[in-house]
Amino acid sequence: MSYSMNAQLSEGFEDIIALSGWSFVNVSTLPPFEGNGWFQGNDEVFPAYDGEATSYLGTNFNASGCCTISNWAILPVLTLSNGDTVSFYTRTIEDSQYPDRLEIRMSTQGAASQAPFDEEDVGSYVHLLDWINPNLEIGGYPEEWELQSAQVSGLSGPTDIRIALRYYVTDGGLEGSNSNYIGIDQVRVRSQLGVEDEEYYGFKYSLASNGKLSLSASIPLTGVEVYDVFGKRVVMKDLKSTNEVLFLDHLSVGMYILKVHIDGTTISKKIGKT
Repeated sequence: MSYSMNAQLSEGFEDIIALSGWSFVNVSTLPPFEGNGWFQGNDEVFPAYDGEATSYLGTNFNASGCCTISNWAILPVLTLSNGDTVSFYTRTIEDSQYPDRLEIRMSTQGAASQAPFDEEDVGSYVHLLDWINPNLEIGGYPEEWELQSAQVSGLSGPTDIRIALRYYVTDGGLEGSNSNYIGIDQVRVRSQLGVEDEEYYGFKYSLASNGKLSLSASIPLTGVEVYDVFGKRVVMKDLKSTNEVLFLDHLSVGMYILKVHIDGTTISKKIGKT
């Protein structure tokens, strides 16, 4: 899959020590005495999606000695507008029995963005764009490299923002039942204008006022999920054609996160039911 040339940020993590403008904040219950809980990818666990085998960003259960892991990787300040896209590849270990979770959050305060101060605080990163495995289900985090894509929304115009990737796992750490190991690779932030449609297989969607959700792509869609704002999955359905229709008339009025699966890619959109 090729990326368009209008990327505002493109990072493959060849050397995480040399990252420019990134911030790493570990406010877990009991963070390690040394380091920030993020490290250069370990190819003995699994190799990178692309490039050198260790060229990815990693974190794991050692980000906290117990209880709640809240470990943040925060992107540089970017000027973004509604419809701009943040995407990356991520995965965990095959057959993992210790669930992982990742949130994609946004602060609209640019260089003045406030970092979180404890494991439950989110600072100024109050806008949740997407999440992976919100309910910490075994098998709920991708076990092979999978592309995730979330769209920026809720801005009044071009805004200086910061995007954060939050490794957030309750009952985690050395003694917990959750948290294993995740990798993040090929982070891209792109402007909406000029992005080639084929990058996401010509994916299109629309939600009518009667709750009719229409989905289409140039290749068969493989699945769809809808989550409410609390992370509860309210719709899950396998798909198999290039044009699919679902009815969400049973859902209450409000905001939801739509996740559509196409050939190993997960596309996330915020949708509002009126």
